[in-house]
Amino acid sequence: MKIQDKYGALREVYGITWRSGKTFFYTLEKDGGGFIFIQESSVNIVDNTIPFRTIYCDGSILHWALVENNLKESLQETNPEARKIFRSILEQEGCVYPDFE
Repeated sequence: MKIQDKYGALREVYGITWRSGKTFFYTLEKDGGGFIFIQESSVNIVDNTIPFRTIYCDGSILHWALVENNLKESLQETNPEARKIFRSILEQEGCVYPDFE
């Protein structure tokens, strides 16, 4: 799934969650940062297909590796090793995008 943020940047979505009746997308910061959550109302959805297996966990729909490899919390904390592992998994799935570092 791909969204365009309010600054015009295209971002890949690796999870969706709902809080207080609002929808938020999990996306990764550029330049090696961790997860950020962007509210649906502040983006344009460019591509609504999710090209990977997902898991429903704790009220969120997430990329399977975030749950099965316990990467979600590490990526929220901007762990560079977790980002490398996640990138490797995405590469194996053919889901690495040009701006993913």
